Amino acid sequence: VLSNGFRYAEVIITDVVPKRIPKSGNITINIYGSNFNISNHSFARITLAQTFCDIKLLTLNSTFVQCVAGSRSERGTGPVTLNFIIDNSETEFGSDFTYTDDPQVFTLLNNRNQIIRSGGIRVVFLGDELDIVPMRLVVDIVQSTTIATVMRYEQECTAISITSLSCLFPMIDPDLLDNLENKTYTFTYGLV
Repeated sequence: VLSNGFRYAEVIITDVVPKRIPKSGNITINIYGSNFNISNHSFARITLAQTFCDIKLLTLNSTFVQCVAGSRSERGTGPVTLNFIIDNSETEFGSDFTYTDDPQVFTLLNNRNQIIRSGGIRVVFLGDELDIVPMRLVVDIVQSTTIATVMRYEQECTAISITSLSCLFPMIDPDLLDNLENKTYTFTYGLV
């Protein structure tokens, strides 16, 4: 505190969520702390492991900022840095931020025929970095003669670990299956 009563406000970062994302970026990052508005709501930039993060939201109470992470060509780890216009000061978060490989799916453990016929069965996908972003199982029923999608089902999945993902295969509408019984159709499914 200066003799005239002026108090210097220190910018403090208390948390960054998430702290690990795929190198393809485009993930919303939430940064929590205090005094983020010391420069009239203007940051020169936010970087995550030396990669630009585009600011989307700064709360009026100066305790929260949201940005969308940029992409990078390789994995990397580094600090979360906020640079301010007001005095060209820089604030770093105490722990590292990590860009890792994008999620990859290698195999499906369940019997494919059983899944499609009954639905409601938990399926497990194996791969790498499967816990890094939320994923959904998408199932399309496609009429083979017209190559037109008849119906699309989506279901949220749960990461069991970095290498396994659990999804509940959606129950397919029985009336729809009855209507398709005399037609040629295929099921396609994947993760998004």
